[in-house]
Amino acid sequence: MNLVIHQLNKKLFENHDMTTDESSEVININNFALFAIQYVTDSFAGTGFDVNLEVSNDGENFAIMDTFSGTADANHMINVEKAGYSFVRVSLVGDTVTAGTLTVIFNGKVL
Repeated sequence: MNLVIHQLNKKLFENHDMTTDESSEVININNFALFAIQYVTDSFAGTGFDVNLEVSNDGENFAIMDTFSGTADANHMINVEKAGYSFVRVSLVGDTVTAGTLTVIFNGKVL
C-alpha cells in the first residue's frame, strides 16, 4: 500500500488584482509524485481572462502546458501525476479585466 503524504500547500496568488498581469513564483516539483493547482476567481468584471500553467525543465524557460480561460467567477482544478518536467508556475493574463481577484493554491504530495 502506498502512503500519500502531503508535502506542500501554498498560495501562489492570494486575492491578486486581476487587472494586473503577473507570474507566480516558481515551484520545484522534483520531489512530488503528484500535484494539483486550484484557481479561484471572485468579483470578476470584464470580457475574459487566461490563467496559464507554465512548465520548465530548467526553471528559466517556460512553456504553457494548460490554459484556463474564463469570462465569469470560476473555480478550476488541474491535477497532475508523474510530471516529466521539474518546475511550474502560474501566469495571469487579464487584458480585458476591469475588476476581480485571483487566488491560486498549489498542493504537492509525495508517495
